[in-house]
Amino acid sequence: MVLLDNEGFLDQLHKLFQAKAKSGSVWYTMKRYVGGMDGKLIKGDNKEEESKCLIRATAGKKTISTIVLKDNLLSFQSKFKNVLILNLDNLKRDKQPEEPKSKNTKKALPMKKA
Repeated sequence: MVLLDNEGFLDQLHKLFQAKAKSGSVWYTMKRYVGGMDGKLIKGDNKEEESKCLIRATAGKKTISTIVLKDNLLSFQSKFKNVLILNLDNLKRDKQPEEPKSKNTKKALPMKKA
């Protein structure tokens, strides 16, 4: 796993999408990042740490990640959105199922009494 700065992550993410445009998938996850010893909180440590977000993208065997600080999250998300929009045309589209055709297309009209 490669830890990149935020701009480098977005550049590499765009390259991953381009590499997997014809076949393959790109998976990404976002979750809260808790630093320390393997993500375990240390008891008695009253330090107020700034909230962080870990973002990881995987395509095949290649994995990239970045850590975004709380203050930079909104600007990062708008740039991240732009990368996703640029690569939306590479998405596969499912075919819409056709409606089943009924044998009797004409409805019976009610008979009039004379």
